[in-house]
Amino acid sequence: MGKPRRPGPSKQATDLGEHGIGSDLVGLARPVGDFDLMPGNPRHGDVEAIARSYREFGQTKPIVVWRGELPAEPGVARRYVIDGNHQLLAAVDLGWDSVAVSDVSHLPLEKALAYAAFVNRVPDLGTIDEGALADLLSEVELLDSDLLDASGYTSDDLAELLLAGESVDDAVLTTTPGEDLDNYLGAAIRSIVLPYGPDDYDNVQRWMALARSDLDAPDNATVIYRLLENQCG
Repeated sequence: MGKPRRPGPSKQATDLGEHGIGSDLVGLARPVGDFDLMPGNPRHGDVEAIARSYREFGQTKPIVVWRGELPAEPGVARRYVIDGNHQLLAAVDLGWDSVAVSDVSHLPLEKALAYAAFVNRVPDLGTIDEGALADLLSEVELLDSDLLDASGYTSDDLAELLLAGESVDDAVLTTTPGEDLDNYLGAAIRSIVLPYGPDDYDNVQRWMALARSDLDAPDNATVIYRLLENQCG
């Protein structure tokens, strides 16, 4: 690969001023044309998603470059991006003149290649706590729903996470009076069934999650009780 193709400045690029680099990284800024994309990069990233993040948050971490000869291009010494190829492409697409850079040219070839492999591998080694992620995204949507898209997630993603994390305790809808009235009336916990169509159900689940966070409620039943108590009590 050669240097990334640079289009004319986009309208979005003006939203962050001259370069969009975080204030603590400005001293690391270098022209975007000084670097080459790493040939044979195994990671195929989402440049558009990174660009959305850059528009909202600016560049918050530097790309990593290494100067030397790679086996894919013997005899040619260049300054290659070994971590952040898609960050560089996103900056170019936004019309930025510079990006913050960390130079690791002190590493020998074998360590530079191993580091490039590491940064491509490490995202796959972790796991996601979907319940914690749903809580985090619910808080983002509650505070500023326009920022949900910049997080890399959509409202549909959030709805799916909320549905996947719905517990039996949050939806005690399996016992109804018609099954065994005596046992039902004597039960410590009684349920109220609230039927919704598919679209309304998704909305209710999303709103319930937001209300649980806002009211610091442990479950949906507590949310409904507190809302009704506030309205009618």
